[in-house]
Amino acid sequence: MTVVDLAAPAVAVAMAAVFTGAVAQAVTGFGFSLVSAPFLVLLLGPLHAVRLVNLLALFFNVVMLVREHKGVDLGNVARLLAPALVVAPVAAYVVHSTDPALLSIVVGLTVLACALLLASGRRAERLRGPGGMVAAGAASAAMNTTSGVGGPTVAMYALNAGWPTEMSRPTFQAYFLGLNLLSFVSLGPVSLQPVPAALLAAAIVGGYVAGVTALHRLDAVTVGKAVIALAMAGGVAAVVRGIVDM
Repeated sequence: MTVVDLAAPAVAVAMAAVFTGAVAQAVTGFGFSLVSAPFLVLLLGPLHAVRLVNLLALFFNVVMLVREHKGVDLGNVARLLAPALVVAPVAAYVVHSTDPALLSIVVGLTVLACALLLASGRRAERLRGPGGMVAAGAASAAMNTTSGVGGPTVAMYALNAGWPTEMSRPTFQAYFLGLNLLSFVSLGPVSLQPVPAALLAAAIVGGYVAGVTALHRLDAVTVGKAVIALAMAGGVAAVVRGIVDM
């Protein structure tokens, strides 16, 4: 198992990134990886960062489900995970055989594309029904394994399918729990030293509490715009890092 070593300044940056991502996901149902992944790529490089994002996201999914598990639609979770079981191992092979600098660029561009897609607010009629669910699950698994960001395609599917918020939020967490576990196993395990692990866990819990507290006070549209802006900044930074390292 790979043990990721983070110096004190890097831990501080990582804590800020995962705290902000946790707030975003607590409010909107997704956004943890979209915000935190590109910044962790800057700190650790793409391979370790994606694996760490999957691990941290697993913990966050559990935290959310402890409180919101009653609204989970297990049927939709299973239907989204079915194509992911096939796609994730293939995507992991691509990750391990790709140059890190190029992978950093791919991660950054993926985040940017997702952020722009979400910012457009567009709906796609083809992303409905069983075919749309298979496509969303497959695309989500590929993106989650290669870049740590698997939420936007599933969010788009839920939007087009008309999922109510009270069902989509917990169902997302149950799906992401399975997806992050699958990506984590496919890519290979990674761990943190005890102190950084405890600090990042505290930042995640703090972000969730802050997000839940603010849930009925904040304008979801405003929060969504902030998430997209942060993600785009991180995506650009990841692309620049990849170009510099090539």
